[in-house]
Amino acid sequence: MGEKRLFSSIDSDKLNGINNFKEKRFSEAESKFVEALKNNKNDPESLIYKNNAQINALMQNNSEIKPILISTSVPKGGNKAVALEILRGVAHAHNDIMKDFESKCIDEKKLYKVGCDGGIKGRPLQIMIIDDSNNPDIAVKIAKYLVKKQKEVYALVGHNASEVSSKAAIEYQKGKLVMVTPNSFALDFEKLDKKDGERAKGNYIFAVTYSHEILIKKVIDEMKHQLPTGEIPRVLLCYDANAFDQNVIVGSFENFAKNNKGEIELIGVKEKSNTLNIMTNAKDISCDFSKADLNLADVLENAKNKDGINVIFVASHVNRIGDSIAVLKNIKRDSSLANIKIFSSPTLYTNQTLELGGKNVANLTMAVSWFPEKILKVGEVQFEGEAIELWTEDSIKICHEEDDFTKETCINHLDILDEIGITWRTAMAYDATHILIEGFRGSGEISRQSLSKSLSEPEFSFEGVTGLVKFFSSCSTEEINSKDVECFPGKRMVTGRNPDPAIIIKVNEVTERITHYRFNSDK
Repeated sequence: MGEKRLFSSIDSDKLNGINNFKEKRFSEAESKFVEALKNNKNDPESLIYKNNAQINALMQNNSEIKPILISTSVPKGGNKAVALEILRGVAHAHNDIMKDFESKCIDEKKLYKVGCDGGIKGRPLQIMIIDDSNNPDIAVKIAKYLVKKQKEVYALVGHNASEVSSKAAIEYQKGKLVMVTPNSFALDFEKLDKKDGERAKGNYIFAVTYSHEILIKKVIDEMKHQLPTGEIPRVLLCYDANAFDQNVIVGSFENFAKNNKGEIELIGVKEKSNTLNIMTNAKDISCDFSKADLNLADVLENAKNKDGINVIFVASHVNRIGDSIAVLKNIKRDSSLANIKIFSSPTLYTNQTLELGGKNVANLTMAVSWFPEKILKVGEVQFEGEAIELWTEDSIKICHEEDDFTKETCINHLDILDEIGITWRTAMAYDATHILIEGFRGSGEISRQSLSKSLSEPEFSFEGVTGLVKFFSSCSTEEINSKDVECFPGKRMVTGRNPDPAIIIKVNEVTERITHYRFNSDK
Protein backbone atom coordinates (compact mmCIF):
# COMPACT_ATOMS: atom_id res chain seq x y z
CA MET A 1 0.00 0.00 0.00
CA GLY A 2 2.85 2.36 0.86
CA GLU A 3 4.32 1.28 4.17
CA LYS A 4 6.97 -1.01 2.75
CA ARG A 5 9.17 -0.83 -0.33
CA LEU A 6 9.24 -3.79 -2.70
CA PHE A 7 11.95 -2.38 -4.96
CA SER A 8 15.22 -1.27 -3.36
CA SER A 9 15.82 2.46 -3.25
CA ILE A 10 18.30 4.88 -1.73
CA ASP A 11 16.04 7.85 -2.47
CA SER A 12 15.54 9.61 0.87
CA ASP A 13 12.23 11.13 -0.24
CA LYS A 14 10.80 7.74 -1.09
CA LEU A 15 12.07 6.22 2.15
CA ASN A 16 10.64 9.11 4.16
CA GLY A 17 7.35 8.73 2.31
CA ILE A 18 7.22 5.06 3.30
CA ASN A 19 7.96 5.91 6.94
CA ASN A 20 5.29 8.61 6.95
CA PHE A 21 2.78 6.22 5.42
CA LYS A 22 3.61 3.61 8.05
CA GLU A 23 2.99 6.19 10.78
CA LYS A 24 -0.30 7.28 9.13
CA ARG A 25 0.96 10.77 8.26
CA PHE A 26 -0.55 10.44 4.82
CA SER A 27 -0.34 14.05 3.64
CA GLU A 28 3.37 14.10 4.42
CA ALA A 29 3.76 10.71 2.75
CA GLU A 30 2.03 11.98 -0.39
CA SER A 31 4.35 15.00 -0.54
CA LYS A 32 7.44 12.82 -0.17
CA PHE A 33 6.31 10.43 -2.89
CA VAL A 34 5.73 13.43 -5.17
CA GLU A 35 9.32 14.50 -4.52
CA ALA A 36 10.55 10.95 -5.11
CA LEU A 37 8.86 10.96 -8.53
CA LYS A 38 10.68 14.18 -9.37
CA ASN A 39 13.95 12.37 -8.61
CA ASN A 40 12.95 9.26 -10.56
CA LYS A 41 9.86 9.67 -12.70
CA ASN A 42 10.12 6.11 -14.03
CA ASP A 43 9.15 4.48 -10.72
CA PRO A 44 5.68 2.88 -10.81
CA GLU A 45 5.89 1.83 -7.17
CA SER A 46 6.26 5.47 -6.07
CA LEU A 47 3.34 6.52 -8.28
CA ILE A 48 1.06 3.86 -6.80
CA TYR A 49 2.17 4.77 -3.28
CA LYS A 50 1.60 8.47 -3.98
CA ASN A 51 -1.97 7.81 -5.11
CA ASN A 52 -2.63 5.45 -2.20
CA ALA A 53 -1.34 8.06 0.25
CA GLN A 54 -3.45 10.77 -1.37
CA ILE A 55 -6.58 8.68 -0.93
CA ASN A 56 -5.77 7.95 2.72
CA ALA A 57 -5.10 11.64 3.35
CA LEU A 58 -8.50 12.52 1.88
CA MET A 59 -10.16 9.83 4.00
CA GLN A 60 -8.82 11.40 7.21
CA ASN A 61 -11.05 14.42 6.54
CA ASN A 62 -13.84 12.70 4.59
CA SER A 63 -15.30 9.61 6.28
CA GLU A 64 -17.67 9.06 3.32
CA ILE A 65 -14.82 8.01 1.02
CA LYS A 66 -14.74 4.22 0.67
CA PRO A 67 -11.85 3.09 -1.54
CA ILE A 68 -11.94 -0.13 -3.54
CA LEU A 69 -8.85 -2.25 -2.91
CA ILE A 70 -7.30 -4.63 -5.43
CA SER A 71 -3.94 -6.35 -5.42
CA THR A 72 -1.32 -6.88 -8.09
CA SER A 73 1.27 -9.65 -7.93
CA VAL A 74 4.52 -9.08 -9.83
CA PRO A 75 7.68 -11.24 -10.14
CA LYS A 76 10.16 -8.84 -8.54
CA GLY A 77 12.16 -11.66 -6.94
CA GLY A 78 12.30 -13.59 -10.21
CA ASN A 79 12.82 -10.88 -12.79
CA LYS A 80 12.87 -7.28 -11.60
CA ALA A 81 12.75 -5.77 -15.10
CA VAL A 82 9.63 -7.75 -16.02
CA ALA A 83 8.03 -6.89 -12.68
CA LEU A 84 8.49 -3.18 -13.39
CA GLU A 85 7.09 -3.55 -16.92
CA ILE A 86 3.90 -5.03 -15.47
CA LEU A 87 3.71 -2.55 -12.62
CA ARG A 88 3.94 0.40 -15.02
CA GLY A 89 0.73 -0.78 -16.68
CA VAL A 90 -1.09 -1.17 -13.36
CA ALA A 91 0.19 2.18 -12.09
CA HIS A 92 -0.80 3.94 -15.33
CA ALA A 93 -4.38 2.66 -15.08
CA HIS A 94 -4.46 3.47 -11.36
CA ASN A 95 -3.36 7.02 -12.12
CA ASP A 96 -6.11 7.32 -14.75
CA ILE A 97 -8.86 6.42 -12.32
CA MET A 98 -7.36 8.55 -9.55
CA LYS A 99 -7.34 11.62 -11.78
CA ASP A 100 -10.97 10.94 -12.73
CA PHE A 101 -11.98 10.56 -9.08
CA GLU A 102 -10.12 13.70 -8.02
CA SER A 103 -11.53 15.87 -10.80
CA LYS A 104 -15.14 14.81 -10.27
CA CYS A 105 -15.34 13.99 -6.57
CA ILE A 106 -12.97 16.36 -4.73
CA ASP A 107 -13.52 20.13 -4.58
CA GLU A 108 -10.92 22.88 -4.24
CA LYS A 109 -11.03 22.54 -0.44
CA LYS A 110 -10.24 18.84 -0.73
CA LEU A 111 -13.74 17.91 0.41
CA TYR A 112 -15.61 14.93 -0.99
CA LYS A 113 -18.63 15.59 -3.22
CA VAL A 114 -21.23 13.08 -2.07
CA GLY A 115 -23.05 11.47 -5.01
CA CYS A 116 -20.31 12.19 -7.55
CA ASP A 117 -19.76 9.87 -10.50
CA GLY A 118 -15.96 9.95 -10.65
CA GLY A 119 -13.68 7.01 -10.07
CA ILE A 120 -15.70 3.82 -9.64
CA LYS A 121 -19.24 4.77 -8.68
CA GLY A 122 -17.84 7.69 -6.71
CA ARG A 123 -15.12 5.60 -5.08
CA PRO A 124 -11.33 5.71 -5.59
CA LEU A 125 -9.12 2.70 -6.30
CA GLN A 126 -6.21 1.57 -4.15
CA ILE A 127 -3.50 -0.94 -5.10
CA MET A 128 -1.68 -3.47 -2.91
CA ILE A 129 1.59 -4.67 -4.49
CA ILE A 130 2.85 -8.22 -3.79
CA ASP A 131 5.96 -10.08 -4.99
CA ASP A 132 5.45 -13.69 -6.11
CA SER A 133 8.98 -14.07 -7.58
CA ASN A 134 7.49 -16.09 -10.47
CA ASN A 135 7.35 -18.95 -7.97
CA PRO A 136 4.17 -21.08 -8.04
CA ASP A 137 4.48 -22.09 -4.37
CA ILE A 138 4.69 -18.47 -3.28
CA ALA A 139 1.78 -17.57 -5.57
CA VAL A 140 -0.41 -20.29 -4.02
CA LYS A 141 0.37 -18.91 -0.56
CA ILE A 142 -0.50 -15.40 -1.77
CA ALA A 143 -3.80 -16.65 -3.20
CA LYS A 144 -4.77 -18.39 0.05
CA TYR A 145 -3.80 -15.30 2.04
CA LEU A 146 -5.85 -12.93 -0.11
CA VAL A 147 -8.85 -15.26 -0.18
CA LYS A 148 -9.00 -15.88 3.55
CA LYS A 149 -7.12 -13.08 5.33
CA GLN A 150 -7.71 -10.06 3.09
CA LYS A 151 -11.47 -9.96 2.60
CA GLU A 152 -11.29 -6.27 1.69
CA VAL A 153 -9.30 -7.15 -1.47
CA TYR A 154 -11.83 -7.50 -4.28
CA ALA A 155 -9.61 -8.75 -7.11
CA LEU A 156 -6.07 -9.39 -8.29
CA VAL A 157 -4.13 -8.36 -11.40
CA GLY A 158 -1.65 -11.21 -11.85
CA HIS A 159 0.22 -13.45 -12.02
CA ASN A 160 2.94 -13.39 -14.70
CA ALA A 161 4.36 -16.81 -15.61
CA SER A 162 1.72 -19.27 -16.83
CA GLU A 163 2.69 -22.02 -14.38
CA VAL A 164 2.40 -19.56 -11.52
CA SER A 165 -1.01 -18.33 -12.67
CA SER A 166 -2.27 -21.85 -13.33
CA LYS A 167 -1.52 -23.10 -9.84
CA ALA A 168 -2.70 -19.96 -8.05
CA ALA A 169 -5.88 -19.86 -10.15
CA ILE A 170 -7.10 -23.05 -8.49
CA GLU A 171 -7.07 -21.26 -5.13
CA TYR A 172 -8.66 -18.08 -6.45
CA GLN A 173 -11.45 -20.05 -8.12
CA LYS A 174 -12.04 -22.17 -5.03
CA GLY A 175 -12.02 -19.07 -2.82
CA LYS A 176 -14.14 -17.02 -5.26
CA LEU A 177 -11.71 -14.13 -5.72
CA VAL A 178 -11.35 -12.67 -9.21
CA MET A 179 -7.93 -13.07 -10.84
CA VAL A 180 -7.19 -11.30 -14.13
CA THR A 181 -3.84 -12.38 -15.52
CA PRO A 182 -2.35 -9.91 -17.99
CA ASN A 183 0.56 -12.02 -19.23
CA SER A 184 -0.06 -15.76 -18.88
CA PHE A 185 -0.43 -16.98 -22.46
CA ALA A 186 -0.49 -20.66 -21.42
CA LEU A 187 -2.91 -20.58 -18.48
CA ASP A 188 -4.05 -24.16 -17.83
CA PHE A 189 -7.83 -23.73 -18.13
CA GLU A 190 -8.30 -27.45 -18.73
CA LYS A 191 -6.76 -28.36 -15.37
CA LEU A 192 -8.76 -25.60 -13.73
CA ASP A 193 -11.97 -27.10 -15.10
CA LYS A 194 -10.99 -30.53 -13.76
CA LYS A 195 -10.61 -28.98 -10.32
CA ASP A 196 -13.92 -27.12 -10.61
CA GLY A 197 -16.37 -28.70 -13.04
CA GLU A 198 -18.96 -26.02 -12.31
CA ARG A 199 -16.69 -23.11 -13.23
CA ALA A 200 -18.81 -22.15 -16.24
CA LYS A 201 -21.59 -21.26 -13.78
CA GLY A 202 -19.35 -19.00 -11.74
CA ASN A 203 -15.94 -18.18 -13.19
CA TYR A 204 -13.36 -16.10 -11.33
CA ILE A 205 -10.35 -16.55 -13.63
CA PHE A 206 -9.73 -14.31 -16.66
CA ALA A 207 -6.81 -14.07 -19.11
CA VAL A 208 -6.23 -10.90 -21.15
CA THR A 209 -3.37 -11.98 -23.40
CA TYR A 210 -3.70 -13.99 -26.60
CA SER A 211 -3.27 -17.71 -26.00
CA HIS A 212 -0.24 -19.75 -27.01
CA GLU A 213 -2.16 -21.47 -29.84
CA ILE A 214 -2.79 -18.17 -31.59
CA LEU A 215 0.73 -16.85 -30.98
CA ILE A 216 2.45 -19.95 -32.38
CA LYS A 217 0.20 -20.13 -35.43
CA LYS A 218 1.19 -16.56 -36.20
CA VAL A 219 4.88 -17.40 -35.69
CA ILE A 220 4.71 -20.37 -38.07
CA ASP A 221 3.02 -18.22 -40.70
CA GLU A 222 5.87 -15.71 -40.34
CA MET A 223 8.49 -18.46 -40.62
CA LYS A 224 7.03 -19.45 -43.99
CA HIS A 225 6.93 -15.79 -45.02
CA GLN A 226 10.62 -15.23 -44.25
CA LEU A 227 11.87 -18.41 -45.92
CA PRO A 228 12.20 -18.76 -49.71
CA THR A 229 8.96 -19.76 -51.43
CA GLY A 230 8.25 -23.46 -51.02
CA GLU A 231 10.91 -24.04 -48.37
CA ILE A 232 9.57 -25.88 -45.31
CA PRO A 233 10.57 -24.55 -41.87
CA ARG A 234 12.97 -27.04 -40.28
CA VAL A 235 12.94 -25.72 -36.74
CA LEU A 236 15.43 -26.35 -33.96
CA LEU A 237 13.54 -25.81 -30.70
CA CYS A 238 15.72 -24.50 -27.87
CA TYR A 239 13.57 -24.42 -24.75
CA ASP A 240 13.48 -25.07 -21.03
CA ALA A 241 11.83 -28.45 -20.41
CA ASN A 242 11.27 -27.44 -16.77
CA ALA A 243 9.34 -24.29 -17.71
CA PHE A 244 5.61 -25.00 -17.97
CA ASP A 245 4.72 -22.23 -20.42
CA GLN A 246 7.62 -23.00 -22.77
CA ASN A 247 6.67 -26.68 -22.77
CA VAL A 248 3.16 -25.66 -23.74
CA ILE A 249 4.56 -23.65 -26.63
CA VAL A 250 6.51 -26.70 -27.81
CA GLY A 251 3.25 -28.64 -27.57
CA SER A 252 1.61 -26.07 -29.85
CA PHE A 253 4.37 -26.63 -32.42
CA GLU A 254 3.87 -30.37 -32.15
CA ASN A 255 0.10 -30.11 -32.57
CA PHE A 256 0.57 -27.97 -35.66
CA ALA A 257 3.04 -30.48 -37.12
CA LYS A 258 0.59 -33.30 -36.42
CA ASN A 259 -2.40 -31.54 -37.93
CA ASN A 260 -0.56 -29.98 -40.87
CA LYS A 261 1.75 -32.71 -42.13
CA GLY A 262 4.53 -31.60 -44.43
CA GLU A 263 4.30 -27.91 -43.46
CA ILE A 264 6.91 -27.89 -40.68
CA GLU A 265 9.64 -30.17 -39.30
CA LEU A 266 10.70 -29.97 -35.67
CA ILE A 267 14.21 -30.63 -34.38
CA GLY A 268 15.31 -30.86 -30.76
CA VAL A 269 12.22 -32.32 -29.10
CA LYS A 270 11.63 -35.87 -27.95
CA GLU A 271 9.39 -37.85 -30.26
CA LYS A 272 5.98 -38.29 -28.62
CA SER A 273 4.09 -39.94 -31.45
CA ASN A 274 4.88 -41.81 -34.65
CA THR A 275 2.44 -39.50 -36.42
CA LEU A 276 4.66 -36.45 -35.81
CA ASN A 277 7.32 -35.48 -38.31
CA ILE A 278 10.03 -35.07 -35.67
CA MET A 279 13.65 -36.16 -35.98
CA THR A 280 14.48 -39.39 -34.17
CA ASN A 281 18.01 -38.30 -33.26
CA ALA A 282 16.67 -35.75 -30.80
CA LYS A 283 19.03 -37.04 -28.09
CA ASP A 284 22.05 -35.88 -30.10
CA ILE A 285 20.75 -32.41 -30.86
CA SER A 286 18.37 -31.76 -27.95
CA CYS A 287 18.52 -28.07 -27.05
CA ASP A 288 17.15 -28.18 -23.51
CA PHE A 289 18.15 -25.31 -21.21
CA SER A 290 17.29 -27.40 -18.15
CA LYS A 291 20.23 -29.76 -18.83
CA ALA A 292 23.34 -28.84 -16.89
CA ASP A 293 25.61 -30.43 -19.53
CA LEU A 294 24.05 -28.61 -22.49
CA ASN A 295 26.74 -27.65 -25.02
CA LEU A 296 25.15 -25.05 -27.28
CA ALA A 297 28.01 -25.01 -29.79
CA ASP A 298 27.71 -28.78 -30.32
CA VAL A 299 23.92 -28.60 -30.53
CA LEU A 300 24.05 -25.97 -33.25
CA GLU A 301 26.78 -27.79 -35.15
CA ASN A 302 24.84 -31.07 -35.15
CA ALA A 303 21.55 -29.43 -36.07
CA LYS A 304 23.19 -27.53 -38.91
CA ASN A 305 25.15 -30.43 -40.41
CA LYS A 306 22.88 -33.40 -39.78
CA ASP A 307 19.44 -31.90 -40.15
CA GLY A 308 19.82 -28.80 -42.27
CA ILE A 309 17.86 -26.49 -39.98
CA ASN A 310 16.74 -23.14 -41.39
CA VAL A 311 14.95 -21.81 -38.29
CA ILE A 312 15.82 -21.65 -34.61
CA PHE A 313 13.14 -20.97 -31.99
CA VAL A 314 14.25 -20.03 -28.46
CA ALA A 315 11.98 -20.20 -25.43
CA SER A 316 13.60 -19.77 -22.04
CA HIS A 317 11.88 -19.22 -18.69
CA VAL A 318 11.20 -15.57 -17.92
CA ASN A 319 13.54 -15.77 -14.90
CA ARG A 320 16.34 -17.12 -17.14
CA ILE A 321 16.25 -15.01 -20.29
CA GLY A 322 20.04 -15.25 -20.39
CA ASP A 323 19.68 -18.84 -21.65
CA SER A 324 18.12 -17.63 -24.89
CA ILE A 325 20.71 -14.87 -25.22
CA ALA A 326 23.44 -17.51 -24.96
CA VAL A 327 21.96 -19.35 -27.96
CA LEU A 328 21.82 -16.14 -29.98
CA LYS A 329 25.44 -15.32 -29.16
CA ASN A 330 26.52 -18.79 -30.32
CA ILE A 331 24.64 -18.27 -33.57
CA LYS A 332 26.32 -14.92 -34.21
CA ARG A 333 29.76 -16.49 -33.68
CA ASP A 334 29.17 -18.99 -36.51
CA SER A 335 29.13 -17.30 -39.92
CA SER A 336 27.66 -20.45 -41.50
CA LEU A 337 24.48 -19.79 -39.50
CA ALA A 338 24.08 -16.27 -40.86
CA ASN A 339 21.05 -17.21 -42.98
CA ILE A 340 19.24 -19.03 -40.18
CA LYS A 341 15.94 -17.36 -39.24
CA ILE A 342 15.65 -16.77 -35.50
CA PHE A 343 12.34 -16.68 -33.60
CA SER A 344 11.35 -16.65 -29.95
CA SER A 345 8.42 -16.80 -27.56
CA PRO A 346 7.01 -13.41 -26.42
CA THR A 347 8.92 -13.88 -23.17
CA LEU A 348 11.90 -12.21 -24.85
CA TYR A 349 10.03 -8.99 -25.62
CA THR A 350 11.62 -7.05 -22.79
CA ASN A 351 14.26 -4.37 -22.49
CA GLN A 352 16.34 -6.93 -20.61
CA THR A 353 16.79 -8.83 -23.89
CA LEU A 354 18.10 -5.67 -25.55
CA GLU A 355 20.50 -4.94 -22.71
CA LEU A 356 21.85 -8.50 -22.46
CA GLY A 357 21.87 -9.31 -26.15
CA GLY A 358 22.84 -6.09 -27.89
CA LYS A 359 23.70 -6.76 -31.55
CA ASN A 360 23.34 -10.51 -31.01
CA VAL A 361 19.54 -10.25 -30.95
CA ALA A 362 19.27 -8.42 -34.27
CA ASN A 363 16.57 -9.88 -36.52
CA LEU A 364 15.00 -11.93 -33.72
CA THR A 365 11.31 -12.32 -34.57
CA MET A 366 8.33 -13.06 -32.31
CA ALA A 367 4.57 -12.78 -32.08
CA VAL A 368 3.30 -10.62 -29.23
CA SER A 369 -0.10 -9.55 -27.96
CA TRP A 370 0.70 -5.86 -28.40
CA PHE A 371 3.27 -3.62 -30.01
CA PRO A 372 3.25 0.21 -30.08
CA GLU A 373 2.00 2.01 -33.14
CA LYS A 374 4.82 3.36 -35.30
CA ILE A 375 2.91 6.59 -35.86
CA LEU A 376 1.21 8.58 -33.11
CA LYS A 377 -1.76 10.00 -34.95
CA VAL A 378 -2.63 13.69 -34.67
CA GLY A 379 -5.62 14.33 -32.42
CA GLU A 380 -5.57 10.88 -30.81
CA VAL A 381 -4.62 10.38 -27.19
CA GLN A 382 -2.83 7.06 -27.24
CA PHE A 383 -1.40 4.81 -24.57
CA GLU A 384 2.12 5.20 -25.96
CA GLY A 385 2.14 9.00 -25.72
CA GLU A 386 0.57 8.96 -22.25
CA ALA A 387 3.18 6.45 -21.07
CA ILE A 388 6.07 8.60 -22.28
CA GLU A 389 4.66 11.68 -20.54
CA LEU A 390 3.98 9.68 -17.37
CA TRP A 391 7.37 7.98 -17.04
CA THR A 392 9.85 10.40 -18.68
CA GLU A 393 10.70 14.07 -19.05
CA ASP A 394 10.44 13.82 -22.83
CA SER A 395 7.98 16.02 -24.68
CA ILE A 396 5.92 14.35 -27.38
CA LYS A 397 6.08 15.50 -30.97
CA ILE A 398 3.51 13.87 -33.21
CA CYS A 399 5.24 12.14 -36.11
CA HIS A 400 3.81 11.61 -39.57
CA GLU A 401 4.44 8.81 -42.03
CA GLU A 402 6.59 11.05 -44.19
CA ASP A 403 8.76 12.25 -41.31
CA ASP A 404 12.35 11.08 -41.11
CA PHE A 405 12.71 9.27 -37.78
CA THR A 406 16.50 9.41 -37.96
CA LYS A 407 16.52 13.19 -37.60
CA GLU A 408 16.10 15.17 -34.41
CA THR A 409 13.08 16.98 -35.86
CA CYS A 410 10.90 14.04 -34.87
CA ILE A 411 11.31 12.06 -31.65
CA ASN A 412 11.37 8.33 -32.30
CA HIS A 413 8.99 7.33 -29.53
CA LEU A 414 9.66 3.60 -30.08
CA ASP A 415 13.20 4.08 -28.80
CA ILE A 416 11.89 5.93 -25.75
CA LEU A 417 9.38 3.19 -24.97
CA ASP A 418 12.18 0.61 -25.17
CA GLU A 419 14.39 2.59 -22.83
CA ILE A 420 11.76 3.10 -20.13
CA GLY A 421 10.48 -0.48 -20.27
CA ILE A 422 7.07 -0.28 -21.94
CA THR A 423 6.32 -3.68 -23.47
CA TRP A 424 3.37 -5.96 -24.20
CA ARG A 425 3.33 -6.81 -20.50
CA THR A 426 2.78 -3.14 -19.66
CA ALA A 427 -0.07 -2.74 -22.12
CA MET A 428 -1.72 -5.98 -20.98
CA ALA A 429 -1.43 -5.01 -17.31
CA TYR A 430 -2.94 -1.61 -18.15
CA ASP A 431 -5.87 -3.29 -19.89
CA ALA A 432 -6.28 -5.87 -17.12
CA THR A 433 -6.56 -3.13 -14.49
CA HIS A 434 -9.04 -1.14 -16.58
CA ILE A 435 -11.05 -4.33 -17.17
CA LEU A 436 -11.47 -4.65 -13.42
CA ILE A 437 -12.52 -1.01 -13.23
CA GLU A 438 -15.14 -1.53 -15.95
CA GLY A 439 -16.26 -4.74 -14.26
CA PHE A 440 -16.85 -2.89 -11.00
CA ARG A 441 -18.74 -0.17 -12.82
CA GLY A 442 -21.01 -2.75 -14.42
CA SER A 443 -21.65 -4.75 -11.26
CA GLY A 444 -24.76 -4.43 -9.11
CA GLU A 445 -22.66 -3.97 -6.00
CA ILE A 446 -18.99 -3.86 -5.12
CA SER A 447 -18.25 -7.46 -4.20
CA ARG A 448 -16.13 -10.36 -5.42
CA GLN A 449 -19.19 -12.25 -6.61
CA SER A 450 -20.72 -9.28 -8.46
CA LEU A 451 -17.41 -8.57 -10.18
CA SER A 452 -17.18 -12.17 -11.38
CA LYS A 453 -20.71 -11.99 -12.75
CA SER A 454 -20.08 -8.63 -14.44
CA LEU A 455 -16.96 -9.80 -16.26
CA SER A 456 -18.69 -13.04 -17.29
CA GLU A 457 -21.69 -11.37 -18.90
CA PRO A 458 -21.83 -12.10 -22.66
CA GLU A 459 -22.21 -8.39 -23.40
CA PHE A 460 -19.15 -7.37 -21.36
CA SER A 461 -16.39 -5.85 -23.46
CA PHE A 462 -13.64 -3.30 -23.07
CA GLU A 463 -11.94 -1.38 -25.85
CA GLY A 464 -8.41 -1.38 -24.54
CA VAL A 465 -4.90 -0.70 -25.77
CA THR A 466 -4.73 -4.23 -27.16
CA GLY A 467 -8.08 -4.04 -28.96
CA LEU A 468 -11.54 -5.19 -28.01
CA VAL A 469 -11.42 -7.53 -25.01
CA LYS A 470 -14.25 -10.00 -24.47
CA PHE A 471 -14.21 -13.28 -22.57
CA PHE A 472 -15.71 -16.67 -23.26
CA SER A 473 -18.52 -17.27 -20.78
CA SER A 474 -19.69 -20.67 -22.05
CA CYS A 475 -18.59 -23.24 -24.58
CA SER A 476 -22.13 -23.96 -25.71
CA THR A 477 -22.69 -20.85 -27.84
CA GLU A 478 -22.63 -21.78 -31.52
CA GLU A 479 -21.77 -18.21 -32.50
CA ILE A 480 -18.29 -18.49 -30.95
CA ASN A 481 -15.60 -19.02 -33.57
CA SER A 482 -13.18 -21.37 -31.86
CA LYS A 483 -11.41 -22.96 -34.83
CA ASP A 484 -7.96 -21.88 -33.65
CA VAL A 485 -8.49 -21.84 -29.91
CA GLU A 486 -10.31 -23.95 -27.36
CA CYS A 487 -13.19 -22.27 -25.62
CA PHE A 488 -12.95 -21.92 -21.86
CA PRO A 489 -14.77 -19.47 -19.57
CA GLY A 490 -12.53 -16.49 -18.86
CA LYS A 491 -10.30 -16.96 -21.91
CA ARG A 492 -9.96 -13.97 -24.17
CA MET A 493 -12.11 -14.17 -27.28
CA VAL A 494 -10.49 -13.41 -30.61
CA THR A 495 -12.87 -10.79 -31.88
CA GLY A 496 -13.17 -7.19 -33.03
CA ARG A 497 -10.17 -4.98 -33.69
CA ASN A 498 -6.70 -6.53 -33.70
CA PRO A 499 -7.81 -10.19 -33.93
CA ASP A 500 -4.22 -11.30 -34.49
CA PRO A 501 -1.00 -10.89 -32.52
CA ALA A 502 1.59 -8.48 -33.86
CA ILE A 503 4.77 -9.75 -35.48
CA ILE A 504 7.86 -7.79 -34.51
CA ILE A 505 11.51 -8.03 -35.43
CA LYS A 506 14.46 -6.64 -33.51
CA VAL A 507 16.63 -4.95 -36.10
CA ASN A 508 19.97 -3.22 -35.74
CA GLU A 509 19.49 -0.24 -38.06
CA VAL A 510 22.51 1.77 -36.88
CA THR A 511 25.58 -0.06 -35.63
CA GLU A 512 26.35 2.52 -32.95
CA ARG A 513 22.92 2.14 -31.36
CA ILE A 514 21.53 -0.70 -29.30
CA THR A 515 19.30 -3.16 -31.10
CA HIS A 516 15.65 -2.15 -30.77
CA TYR A 517 12.17 -3.33 -31.61
CA ARG A 518 10.49 -2.56 -34.93
CA PHE A 519 7.51 -3.77 -36.87
CA ASN A 520 8.25 -6.26 -39.60
CA SER A 521 8.38 -3.87 -42.54
CA ASP A 522 7.32 -6.58 -44.96
CA LYS A 523 3.94 -7.18 -43.34
